[in-house]
Amino acid sequence: MYLARQIINHKNNYYIRASYPEGDCFKSRDLFDLGSDPTQFITYPGGHGYYYDPAIEETLEDFGIIPKQDELDHIFWEFLDPEIRHVITGFQRNFH
Repeated sequence: MYLARQIINHKNNYYIRASYPEGDCFKSRDLFDLGSDPTQFITYPGGHGYYYDPAIEETLEDFGIIPKQDELDHIFWEFLDPEIRHVITGFQRNFH
């Protein structure tokens, strides 16, 4: 899984996308449309806590994918609050 960007009407649109083998090549498919503002899918309840909209995990599960927290963190990295990124980096030395 990875974050994909596509320009639509002169604006970035973001997707959670996955590649898969088909024959002798790889193809990709969009798993979740994050729109032009992926931050709308991140909730900060307070402190250093955060979580992603449950609709993301539910949709990914429909594709047979059960994402780990660090996989979603990797996808949303540039959209996470900088303080949260600092905390995550403290726990995962080689994250980014």
